[in-house]
Amino acid sequence: MTNEPQPDLPPASPYPPPTSPLGAPTTAPTTVSGRKDMPWLAYIAATVALMLLAWWRFATLLPTPSRMPLVLAAAAGVVLLIPAVVTFISILVGSRYRIAGIVTLTVVVTLPSVMTLAWEASHDPMPAPSLTWPAGWTALPVSRAVAGNMVTSRAVLTVNKQSAANLIAIKEGNSSSVTLEAGINVVVKSERAFASLKNMTLDVSPPVEVTWDGYRALEYDIVMHTDHGLVRQRSIRTNGTGKLACSLSYVAGERIFDNHLDAYDAIKHQFVCRPGG
Repeated sequence: MTNEPQPDLPPASPYPPPTSPLGAPTTAPTTVSGRKDMPWLAYIAATVALMLLAWWRFATLLPTPSRMPLVLAAAAGVVLLIPAVVTFISILVGSRYRIAGIVTLTVVVTLPSVMTLAWEASHDPMPAPSLTWPAGWTALPVSRAVAGNMVTSRAVLTVNKQSAANLIAIKEGNSSSVTLEAGINVVVKSERAFASLKNMTLDVSPPVEVTWDGYRALEYDIVMHTDHGLVRQRSIRTNGTGKLACSLSYVAGERIFDNHLDAYDAIKHQFVCRPGG
């Protein structure tokens, strides 16, 4: 082993080595302010889930035609507002766009939904009619439409353990542009469609103008031809206060129909077509 002279090395530079303008290749996740951004797949899945929740909340307003502009405005607001808010937040706090987007979308969608559900739980948008059914009649559970704009109270008269007659009281939201005649035409059309499915025929009497709870009302009779004989129905409908429409129907077999008309008249005098009635 010989001691050969070593070449002189340049002194170490106090500055870091220069880097390529393209940056050094790396497989590490891109970070901003030391925070990793969420994967694209998780971002897309969460966004779709939250938007479906938002659409479900908007869709609960659709059955009410007068609220259609509100639904469209709310949907457009979400679409336009969220990207702007997310961009602002991501720049302000230095976080990645996808993380800021999910946080913002979660707040925008879930907070109003929770507040709306809480309000709906504490406010009955359509109280059921306050009725005392006649003796011998059994009240059935109150039913409501999905959108909360219609409530139905029913009672049944049982004879020999079989349903012999029904009383049906309905309160529903009604646009001021829907006339009383138009409302009855819709109901009768629905009755005919149902009868057709059951292979029944209907005879509908011309509506008679009467007064119900101080409001103009129309009353009419329907005779249903069934395989088990004739079934009769008497119905009355009126447009009350607060954009309400109210109706009462009494249905029974031909043989006993007249025997229980007094129950129909009693409920008609109790039924108040007002928001709190």
